[in-house]
Amino acid sequence: MLITSNHGANAGGEEYIRRDHYVYVDGEMVLQYKPGRTSCEPFRPYNTQPNGIYGPYPQSDEDWQSFSNWCPGDVIDTRIIPWGAASAGEHEFVIDVPDATFVDMQGNFPFSLYVQAE
Repeated sequence: MLITSNHGANAGGEEYIRRDHYVYVDGEMVLQYKPGRTSCEPFRPYNTQPNGIYGPYPQSDEDWQSFSNWCPGDVIDTRIIPWGAASAGEHEFVIDVPDATFVDMQGNFPFSLYVQAE
């Protein structure tokens, strides 16, 4: 199970730019995704503080899809990565966002990862 929430800082931070994410387990790509919703407008009423996402006026779906990869007030997706049988020992997990840039070296990609086995 993988939970990520992309956050940048300043104008042009990573939270404002949709980019492809590649997930690898032990060097093998197991998931590719691009965060974002069709629109953040349904969540505008829940936005209680000013921020660079919502602005003062409603935006079209096209506008939202051009820049926003997360919606304040919305849930954060949980992605299931089928892994199959794994050997005992250490394993490597990598999230690669090759086009990511961090304005003024600010921004981060917090994530939670846990393994659920039968």
